[in-house]
Amino acid sequence: MKSEFRRLLDQWARWVREGMYYGHCGSVEHKYRSPQCWESPEPRPPDIVLSEALAVEQAIVGLLPEKHRIVLVWTHVHRCKEPWIITRQAKKRYKVWIRPHDIADVLRDAESMVRNRLRRSGLMV
Repeated sequence: MKSEFRRLLDQWARWVREGMYYGHCGSVEHKYRSPQCWESPEPRPPDIVLSEALAVEQAIVGLLPEKHRIVLVWTHVHRCKEPWIITRQAKKRYKVWIRPHDIADVLRDAESMVRNRLRRSGLMV
């Protein structure tokens, strides 16, 4: 069973991913699947509660130092598990250097900071 914090974090990541542009046309042609690829549909995840997703977004946007926010987004939104990708992208896009062996510590600290911010805002008990 997921903790309340994990549920909120997963819901926020799904909300962010839904708004991301993936580079395909606006028509439904990209969703076509030939009959050979038909499978049983996956169970739908629970609906996103917008107020909770926005509260988590508010908590994450204010994270400082910036490396905490970068690691949190790359781990949860982009689902990146390889430390070298996170460090490469962080250095390339944000001019922040994170050593690959520090990623787990930075992620743990970032999640603790977000958890504390959500408790202060009253979203979590």
